[in-house]
Amino acid sequence: MQVRRVREAEWRQLRRIRLAALRESPAAFASTWAREAELADEEWQKRARLGAAGDNRVLFLAPTDDDDFVGVAGGYRPGRAPADAEVISIWVAPPARHGGLGRQLLDAVVGWACDGGARVVGLWVTRGNEAATALYQAAGFTATDEVQPLPSDPCMAELRMLLRVADLRESGTDRP
Repeated sequence: MQVRRVREAEWRQLRRIRLAALRESPAAFASTWAREAELADEEWQKRARLGAAGDNRVLFLAPTDDDDFVGVAGGYRPGRAPADAEVISIWVAPPARHGGLGRQLLDAVVGWACDGGARVVGLWVTRGNEAATALYQAAGFTATDEVQPLPSDPCMAELRMLLRVADLRESGTDRP
């Protein structure tokens, strides 16, 4: 499957996949389905526009042959120290899981961050989300001691993970 950057005109599809992700995996995200379902079309248009172009935000999608999407991932910079960039909102639809699409989406965001000069890429993962944690560890991210309440459900916690770009180079990989 081909992963590519969102196009500005794809805001409706972006809305559809984001809401599907929030409904299917609510504990994986800092936001909620109820909050984002209420967003105006203008907000979705803005998200698509900012994710499609520019250097400070990115959204990648995994399209199907019929112009639907089965995966989404985002990134932004600057990140929260010590990260120069952050990976956010990776999700793969259940029928498309276990085929490497999550890694493709992650690599796309990390590649974007590296191309922009990031030395450290960060992310937050919900404690107990073993599949996501394993994906991030396989890509070279390591857990820190930093923990915070999950914004969408403060009864849960999320863990900070970081990827040092120099670690990629030392492992013989210049980038993902």
